[in-house]
Amino acid sequence: MQNIVLLQPLLYIMGVIMKRSRKFIVFVVGLVILLGGIYGGYRYFMGQSDSVAHRTTTKKTAHKKKIQLVALGDSLTQGVGDQKKQGGYVSLIKQKIEKQDHTTVVTSNYGVAGDRSDQILKRLNEHPAMQKKLKSADVIVMTVGGNDLLQTLQKNLFVGSQSKFESNVNTASKTYAAKLDKL
Repeated sequence: MQNIVLLQPLLYIMGVIMKRSRKFIVFVVGLVILLGGIYGGYRYFMGQSDSVAHRTTTKKTAHKKKIQLVALGDSLTQGVGDQKKQGGYVSLIKQKIEKQDHTTVVTSNYGVAGDRSDQILKRLNEHPAMQKKLKSADVIVMTVGGNDLLQTLQKNLFVGSQSKFESNVNTASKTYAAKLDKL
């Protein structure tokens, strides 16, 4: 829910700016959001794992010998853009957990490039094996929302008035929040 609140000022600013060269601006803003999300997610997980490593070593917690990590989402989850072709951020999380906890991590990656939140939910509802994996997972990671945002921007690219644009974006934000809650 915090992500939606954080996106609303950005979307408002985009509405003001979009009166000029809308396609270029949408492309640039989408690219910035995507790169920012990748960088932020990477920094978040790397920072989180360091603090988790510190806490677990001081508490002497017993660790599982094998951890099930299930990833659900869009192209970021799938690993699109990973220049080393190692599985993207899912692979980074796996490596970090294995190193920190001296354990084996088995991953199941259900990321599909281009999927919106409704498509991810549909896949989840239609695949009992995926549901079973999620229920037995020790760790679940998910990226979703970038394609929802792009779809909203594409649909509203040529909306004439700023108020109509803002109204459409607010409606889309509420719809996205409901879909995310279902996931």
